[in-house]
Amino acid sequence: MDENYDLMRDGDNGEWSSIYKRYRRYVTVIINNTLNPKYKPYIEDIMNETFYRAYVKIDLYDRQKPFHSWLGVICKRISIAYNIYLSKRYCINLDNTKDFMSIEWIDPEKICIKNNMNYQFEKCIDNNFNDKHASVLKKRFLEESTYNEISDECDIPINTVKSIIHNQQDKMKNILSIYLN
Repeated sequence: MDENYDLMRDGDNGEWSSIYKRYRRYVTVIINNTLNPKYKPYIEDIMNETFYRAYVKIDLYDRQKPFHSWLGVICKRISIAYNIYLSKRYCINLDNTKDFMSIEWIDPEKICIKNNMNYQFEKCIDNNFNDKHASVLKKRFLEESTYNEISDECDIPINTVKSIIHNQQDKMKNILSIYLN
């Protein structure tokens, strides 16, 4: 690999073509093991993105470690990012390269933790508040809607929205401390 490293770093298309052929099956296995089955149509996109990302980041490759391990980490991160963004809360516009490339700066672990916290929070609200209060609290704290937006969507006066949020905060803090501990 060392003799090929300089060629790869210099952007030799023939060398990258051989790397692609050599590691294509390996990357496909990682994607199949990581990707949610309903997103299988994106396997080719993830594979191409993996090799592109490796091409762009080749200067960061530590020559003391195996190339396939480094490539595998890139592939797993991209697959996890696809799982998150293709879920019901997010979507990728594959036509917009800037948005697609921003996946690189996302920490999938933090997003998973946040989604789990949101799920716990939603469960807490559903189980402990009546429908009207639950709707207002979800819109405010999960969807981060403004008071005016909540008022319009729920057809409730704005002062009632403010009152519900203010009056239910202590109850919500107590219940959340039980759920999260």
